[in-house]
Amino acid sequence: MSGDAKAALLYIAPEREAYQIKGSVEHHPSGPVYDDMKSWLNPNYPGKSAVLVHVEEVYYGAEKVM
Repeated sequence: MSGDAKAALLYIAPEREAYQIKGSVEHHPSGPVYDDMKSWLNPNYPGKSAVLVHVEEVYYGAEKVM
């Protein structure tokens, strides 16, 4: 992934409350971040690479909270 890659994660709570997290992305197909991910990942899942999202914005519904 390039240095300008972005991601958005949406979570809708059981109470129908929506949270959105936006940020830049780092891709780690090997190295310390990948090794850490593999250490807690269920061994039944192959885990091809790790992705870090650096949080830049957080929303609660339409309201920006960070």
